[in-house]
Amino acid sequence: MLPCWGLIRMADKSEMFKPVAAGKTGSAAGARQAWAPMVPVPDDAPEPPDRHYKHGKPDMAWIYRDEQGRLLGRILRFDGQDGDKSFYPQTFCRHSQTGDHEWRWKSWDVPRPLYGLDRLALSQEPHRPIVISEGEKSADATHDFIGTEYVCLTSPGGSKAADKSDWRAVARRDVIIWPDNDEPGQAYAQTVARAATANGAKSVSIIQVPAGKSEGWDAANAEQDGWSTQQALELVRSAKPLDPNWQADKSNQTKKPQRDRVLEIFDGVELWHDESGEVFATMAVNSHRENWPLRSSQLRRWIRLRYNEATGGTIGGQALEDAIGLMEAKGSENGDCHEPRRRVGTCDGAIYVDLCDPGWRVVRITGKGWSVIGRSPVKFLRSPAMRPLPEPEPGDTIELLRSFLNVASDDDFRLAVSWLVAALRPTGPYPLVIISGEQGSGKSNASKVLRSLVDPNAAPIRTPPKDERDLLVGAVHSHVQALDNLSSVPAWLADGLCRLATGGGFATKTLYTDLSETVISAIRPSILNGIPNLSERADLADRAISLALSAIKEDDRKQEVEYWREFEAARPCILGALFDAVSAGLRNEGKIEFEKLPRMADFAVWIEQCASGLGWEPGEFLTSYSANRADISAGAFEADPMAGIIKKLMIDRPGGWEGTATQLLDLANEAAPETQRKSKFWPGSPSAMGSRLKRVAPLLRREGIETITTHSGVRTIRLVWIDAPNGETGSDQH
Repeated sequence: MLPCWGLIRMADKSEMFKPVAAGKTGSAAGARQAWAPMVPVPDDAPEPPDRHYKHGKPDMAWIYRDEQGRLLGRILRFDGQDGDKSFYPQTFCRHSQTGDHEWRWKSWDVPRPLYGLDRLALSQEPHRPIVISEGEKSADATHDFIGTEYVCLTSPGGSKAADKSDWRAVARRDVIIWPDNDEPGQAYAQTVARAATANGAKSVSIIQVPAGKSEGWDAANAEQDGWSTQQALELVRSAKPLDPNWQADKSNQTKKPQRDRVLEIFDGVELWHDESGEVFATMAVNSHRENWPLRSSQLRRWIRLRYNEATGGTIGGQALEDAIGLMEAKGSENGDCHEPRRRVGTCDGAIYVDLCDPGWRVVRITGKGWSVIGRSPVKFLRSPAMRPLPEPEPGDTIELLRSFLNVASDDDFRLAVSWLVAALRPTGPYPLVIISGEQGSGKSNASKVLRSLVDPNAAPIRTPPKDERDLLVGAVHSHVQALDNLSSVPAWLADGLCRLATGGGFATKTLYTDLSETVISAIRPSILNGIPNLSERADLADRAISLALSAIKEDDRKQEVEYWREFEAARPCILGALFDAVSAGLRNEGKIEFEKLPRMADFAVWIEQCASGLGWEPGEFLTSYSANRADISAGAFEADPMAGIIKKLMIDRPGGWEGTATQLLDLANEAAPETQRKSKFWPGSPSAMGSRLKRVAPLLRREGIETITTHSGVRTIRLVWIDAPNGETGSDQH
């Protein structure tokens, strides 16, 4: 059994594990791999290797654990023949793209954990004073001296990396700093003092090293000199408190170029990039971490504020641009690759939902349940318009939502809930939900209610965008798209919404360049509402759920203020019920068999897995979904004149039809009234007829008519009845 914090001497330890062949740090390929440390280390992780691929067996190893005693990783020291010492961190990592897990020679993400956190839990008094020294060896020596009265900690990485650690553990405690007797030691003491003060330390004191001590003298040297515990206690108790208004000397800092001062601010910032190469920054803010695009206005404000705090001045625009440009290059070349997410993400089989609150808390959902945690492994991004979800509360059922949705039937309520549960899944495809009803039936309120349970926004429902590019730009900056009061769905909007539902993108030339291309891609849940039937287009109908709202009786109407007050009171419990359903979905993955899957099969499978968490019987959702799809298909068929004309032609041809697009267009023109033929939507050429036939093919298929196109010299179209015996085509009936 390894000690909770103690030093392991490795010189005589026999070889137990093979070296990590793939763990070489410093290589360009390794730097670009998206390996992320897992903290704490999972209980089922293998033992870490005890050899470095280059330096062999370490001479010393220090084990890092958290306040609960869970393993976080190790720091290993290797002594060279020339007396030099090398230190290498060792963490258990997960590859964000492949999902592989292994021990790596890689440090923790910033902010890094402190060494000795498990001593906090073992101390008897909850507010025992903390002594901080430089380096693990010195911290262990300090613990040997005074560990019964003080908690002894240090930060990893040496004197220059103190500001990259997580110092929240010092909050509300008296902090004493034992510096090394040299210039780097004094700089370390000042950095720790600033960090302790910023993180709410009750008081901060610095030990004055006794006169006559050698260069670099520290607690470990005191132990070697044979100091007694009493001598160490007297030195610690003699530490001089800092003035409450203490600030570090900035005389040297102000002499540096502004750009270099900004680069110093970035010393504690994690730079990373996505698959397209855009660079992002993760920085510690108060007691949490935030993720922002490197060139975002939010990050620029953060830099300007940190610069003012450090120097008392303001930064010039060119210095800021130069520093950001350099950080962009570093993040693109050396940073890890992560997938940025909006509102919903996944990691290691769990689903995470960003509450978007000031503390950057998230809800972690697994097959065992859900909980609110303070630090997410998912790189969540936020746009200025995103608004917080309430902290969810357990114990209620989804029926609590029913009184806030004026749906016409139990089936429609079940489908509304299904859309919500699907929208909390981090991957699509996502069905569109189309809300229709007469004026005053509460369509806008229903849209707002649905969105507020998944992705609250400053503008919860919006007017339609002017083009597909604007639609996708809006989708990139939020998780849900909600379009209000549509009178119709033009072709370009239907195409864009279909791409949003099942995945797609938009490419355009990057502004102010000649050749660069910007690709915008997203897959998102969407909400549409309007008085007319908005699912008339076959491709849109194929991806949609239609909800019909009832007319609200005059006696049942409420004031807006009262309605939203009641909903806000119920929203935490409704959210908890939805998370219960998501947990059931994860728990039931792969456990449910289906005889036949409908369109949007991933959505249907996911909801059926979640059904038990909603209190639904197996198959109830599929029954409601199938009936809804049939209604949507019938409405779309009735709204498409070409589909109706073709069916009418086929009724007179029980053996089917075969011919060219020109011949089919001639037949359709003969059968259609003049008003339809003169419509701008009517095909005016054989090629347009071929395209129109592809669009109505799903509608015809549901009516029992299959379209088959062949290319054997001449492009030929065959229309056959699906249930026709022996696949007869009726080729003699042109």
